[in-house]
Amino acid sequence: MKFLLLLICFLLPFSEKIKVWKEKRGIAVVEAEHIQVRNDLHPYWVSEKLVDGYSGTGYVMWGGASYIKADYSDLYDERILTFYVSVSKEGVYYVKIKGLCLDEWESRLLVRINGKDWHNYTIANQRTFGWDLNGKKDLCGAFMQLGYHKIEIAAIDAGFMLDKLSVVHQDEFSEEGWPDRLMLETTKESRSEYLPSSHFKQR
Repeated sequence: MKFLLLLICFLLPFSEKIKVWKEKRGIAVVEAEHIQVRNDLHPYWVSEKLVDGYSGTGYVMWGGASYIKADYSDLYDERILTFYVSVSKEGVYYVKIKGLCLDEWESRLLVRINGKDWHNYTIANQRTFGWDLNGKKDLCGAFMQLGYHKIEIAAIDAGFMLDKLSVVHQDEFSEEGWPDRLMLETTKESRSEYLPSSHFKQR
């Protein structure tokens, strides 16, 4: 019995680990289907690979309702996907999203960093997976110190498919406000690690 109690005390600090993707050379790339809770997604999110054109091994799709209040007061946890990134290069970072929604002219979603304000994103329906069309001024961005940061994505339109997201340093943007599309397409998924949840109390 005493041994069992000691074992429990030893394991508790390690019982919850958070998956973190690591920025390298100013960019952190996350394949959405590799989300930490991929085996236990909220009921309205499903992992799929039915529609061609995705990168990695698949994508995740929102199967819930499209309606959402203008003040986001009904933005419940089940609608939100959470990802963590770590940065080793301080500066302002912006989030770019790659996805698709075949049922709409354009797909709407929300993005925020470290629990701050939500930002509206749209992805045009080009019949295949594509990057959001937001320029730099319309992207969700924040100054990131060295360390760990939380990225949240909330679907609005039913049928929205999230393929991947990139967290990109301001130095990677052109004067016109766009990052290099080839870089976004060809950069492989960032390495990830699992860290104790105690690292993330401030988030």
